[in-house]
Amino acid sequence: MKLENFMGVKAFDFAPLGHSVTVLGANDSGKSTLETAYWWLLTGKNAEQSTDFDVYPYGAPEGVEASVTGEFEDDNGDTFTLTRTYKREFTRRKGDAESVFKGNKTSYLINGVPETQTKFKAFVAEHIAPEDKLLVLGKLHYFATDMRWDARRAVLLDVFAPHLSDADIIKAHEELAPLGGWIGAMTTVDDMARQAKAKRRELNAELNEIPARIDEAERSKPILPPESERPGTAALMKEKMKLVSELEGYKANADAATLRTRIAEQKAKAAEAKAAYIKDSTAGSTTISRQAETLRERIRRAEEKQMQLERDYKANVSLKESFEKELNELRKRAVDNHNEQFPTDQTICPTCGQILPKERLEDLKAEFNTRKARRGDEITKKGLELKALCESTAQRVNEFAAELKDIEMHLQSDNEMLRGLTASIVTPSAWETTVDAMAYDTELHELEAKLTKAEQTTDERYFAAQKRMDELNAQLASGDTRAAVEAQIKALDKRIEELKAHETYLGRQLAETDQRITLAERFVQLQAADIEDKINAGFKRVRWVMFDRQVNGGIAPCCRATVQSNKEDVYTAYESNTNTARQYNAGLDIIAALSEAMGLHLPVWVDNAESCTKLDSIANQMIRLQVAAEHKKIKVEADK
Repeated sequence: MKLENFMGVKAFDFAPLGHSVTVLGANDSGKSTLETAYWWLLTGKNAEQSTDFDVYPYGAPEGVEASVTGEFEDDNGDTFTLTRTYKREFTRRKGDAESVFKGNKTSYLINGVPETQTKFKAFVAEHIAPEDKLLVLGKLHYFATDMRWDARRAVLLDVFAPHLSDADIIKAHEELAPLGGWIGAMTTVDDMARQAKAKRRELNAELNEIPARIDEAERSKPILPPESERPGTAALMKEKMKLVSELEGYKANADAATLRTRIAEQKAKAAEAKAAYIKDSTAGSTTISRQAETLRERIRRAEEKQMQLERDYKANVSLKESFEKELNELRKRAVDNHNEQFPTDQTICPTCGQILPKERLEDLKAEFNTRKARRGDEITKKGLELKALCESTAQRVNEFAAELKDIEMHLQSDNEMLRGLTASIVTPSAWETTVDAMAYDTELHELEAKLTKAEQTTDERYFAAQKRMDELNAQLASGDTRAAVEAQIKALDKRIEELKAHETYLGRQLAETDQRITLAERFVQLQAADIEDKINAGFKRVRWVMFDRQVNGGIAPCCRATVQSNKEDVYTAYESNTNTARQYNAGLDIIAALSEAMGLHLPVWVDNAESCTKLDSIANQMIRLQVAAEHKKIKVEADK
């Protein structure tokens, strides 16, 4: 790697040639600058992954170009060079004494050929590694402390436990065997657990309702009357049958029936005598009477027709007037539509208040005229229809008026004829004034008085019997009520038993659901242990905590590195480990394991290496930066 005018270094060639080396130097000798040059070349950032730093040497003159060039060798032995340059650009106008800063320019070269930043980044990602892997495999503490825990966790799962399925976990633990029958090919344990928890909520809700429903059924039971109050049904029915027979007899009432027959006969005799009297009295007027009766019937029919015609006439006159009123209103609408003009307020835009463009005004006027013409057509069509209705209604009115006039003429003629016939009939004395009529009436009144007395006596006996019948029916109904109460209680008892049976069934369902949830929770615990075991199998000094065990027995995903302490089975947090050597070697263990699993070995930078007397050897090229006060200038020593 070659540095020119980079930060505090004017020129330096760093050539470890693929080997692990130790860079010695006093403070401010430029050791950290080498690491920053490496990261700036590949990512455009310094060693702390910040872009907020000055690439230029302090006090560098105009036109100086800072650059870093690196030569890399891949696994196939092929080499390529990458160069990133940085230059401040100035401009000086004609006549100005001093130059004016214009801006910075960064250039990129691949094998000496200028390229765009996009192509440069793509080349680095393809031939070395993407930026995230550069950091994970090249910076000692980045993966364990700087990376987001969820991203770190995703890398570990993807690299060390990519194909650990639910079926694998179940197969590895006999206690989880029932889960295999509960999940299908398309269902995970997590899906099953969510379904079981949802079902558990439903079952609990239904179970909580059942005691209230049982209590409601118990409280709905009516009070059953004592057995001692049950009436003697057989005796009551016998008495009731007897009363039915008596009531039928009272209704028949033989004495009253005989009197009614005699009264009917008496009325018939009186009617025959009256008819004979009238016949004898009007023997000479029979023909005239028949003619008069025929004429009366004809007048009656004519008057009925006259009344119907008058109703029809008035209805059609009213209908004609409504049509004419609607037609007049339509004519007014037609005039208003014809006189309507395009509104002037539509020439102004309601949003900006400016006059609308001519083309938009023409469009609005065309739309207005189209709507106006359409309304005119609709009014004309409706007017023609109303005119036709008015004409047909007026014709009917005229027809009804002519018929009424004709009927009035005929009625006038027939009434005059009837008055003439009536005057020709001889009228005898009234039947009621004759001696025979008075004799018939006297006998009839005597019979009716006897009937009234007979009916009054029968009614009193009938009402007494009916009152007793009502009492019997009430007593018999009370017996039916007890039977109905017994049936209602029986039905409610059956419903209570059904609810209790359903409660038992739901309890079994809840127990099975709880078993599923418990096994699913146990699955999560065992899954967590299996995942941690599989991941930790790839590391020597580090143990990863992938799940937090909570107080309630549940677990929550996490990702923390722990480092083995002096005691074999005791691990402490990576970031808080007070033993620097253990922390550094743990960081190397992480990079070594990830590099091996990913099949990618990148240079690893270890700053402050003087903190450790011995660092573990790994397959990656390691560049240790170590403070050595005796070396005022950088000294590079190859590892032996």
